[in-house]
Amino acid sequence: MSEGVKEFAYPLHSFTPQHPFTSLLIPFPLTHSPLETTMMMSTRRPTIPPSIHAITLIAEEETLAPLGSSATTHRPIGFASVFLSIENPVEAEYHLIIKSLRVVDTLTGEVLLYQATPQSITLMPLENPTLDVHLTNQTGYGEAHHVKAIARYQVIDGASDIAPTVTSVIESEIVTVKKQNKTNPDVEGS
Repeated sequence: MSEGVKEFAYPLHSFTPQHPFTSLLIPFPLTHSPLETTMMMSTRRPTIPPSIHAITLIAEEETLAPLGSSATTHRPIGFASVFLSIENPVEAEYHLIIKSLRVVDTLTGEVLLYQATPQSITLMPLENPTLDVHLTNQTGYGEAHHVKAIARYQVIDGASDIAPTVTSVIESEIVTVKKQNKTNPDVEGS
């Protein structure tokens, strides 16, 4: 470009009331590249943080000893399989901390099974893992027939050292406890 000549760009979005295309020919100084602005905007993180978007519970109770074991084996035993579907829609690393995972009786609110220690998960960019947690107890489910799982968790930005302040809670649907009352032929004949 020769000296004294300025760069100009022509706006395509404005028009004047006299004629809709007259403003297309009116130049304005080019102060920044539209490509740079677009790229800067596209690298911003979305406002939706990673989360547990679904929780599924399978609850079972064994009341009799397995085949081949003595009748004195501690029974009943409560089993729970909890599947946590986690979603990270962001192109950045995050840490998800499961603060507590409990299986509770829906009528009384009594905690029947629980995870004792917090569990930390590192979520890679755009990762959508499923975490399965298996819980057991030595008392079974007692009189509880309908239970649900409740998870409390926090999300921390992988690039930040700031402690999370928001705790999220998600609950599973209510499920019926499957009671396995299989007969043990080794014990019946005794």
